[in-house]
Amino acid sequence: TMDKFFSSHYTEVRAMTGRQECIPVDDMESMVREQLQAFYRYNGIPPQRIICYRDGVAHNQFEEVHEVEIHAIERACHAIEQGYQPQIVFIVEQKGGGARFFANENGRVPGQQMGNQPPLTVVDTVVVDESTFSFHLTPHHGMKGTSRGNLYSVLRNDPNLSSDDLQRFTSQLCHLFQRCKKIVSKVAPNYNAHLAAEMWGLKEERESFSDTASVSSDAAACDVHERLKT
Repeated sequence: TMDKFFSSHYTEVRAMTGRQECIPVDDMESMVREQLQAFYRYNGIPPQRIICYRDGVAHNQFEEVHEVEIHAIERACHAIEQGYQPQIVFIVEQKGGGARFFANENGRVPGQQMGNQPPLTVVDTVVVDESTFSFHLTPHHGMKGTSRGNLYSVLRNDPNLSSDDLQRFTSQLCHLFQRCKKIVSKVAPNYNAHLAAEMWGLKEERESFSDTASVSSDAAACDVHERLKT
């Protein structure tokens, strides 16, 4: 986002090969550099804090993401200005997180027959990995079936934000998706990233179809041998 209201966004998209989860360091660095420059053009100053929400990463890839993608963010900051070192917060969002929670009789939402947990439920003890800073968050209402929250793992936290601060901020981001009037199950930046990737894919598909149609048209204009004419 380019402003404090989370109403103006800047998007950079890069194509990746199949089964490639970790963003290459050069692509990550160039995308972050472009976004920092856009932020500077919009606000006149560079950001003092960068908060990144990343999805599509498994637990066994955390070390690789930390060494490649977070390092690429640092490189992009150094490329913008010598000595520029903003605070970095890097959080991985994992769908479901391997756990589901249900409300007991005292915690059920009035009128909710499914036994789903109340919206904005946070679980950060017992069922989380003690070696990482992580928490389960279910921000949305369970409209049908069993509510499934997400697991958020904090890989870097330069400003030493408390768990309450990060949990509150993460839940607030779930209220800001422009295409839905209700609370959504993921943070809005990740939803927007998926939409950008989808639109990029459709654009590439249309361009490929246009090239194919052009070739077919040229082929149809070719002369046909007399024996093939009927």
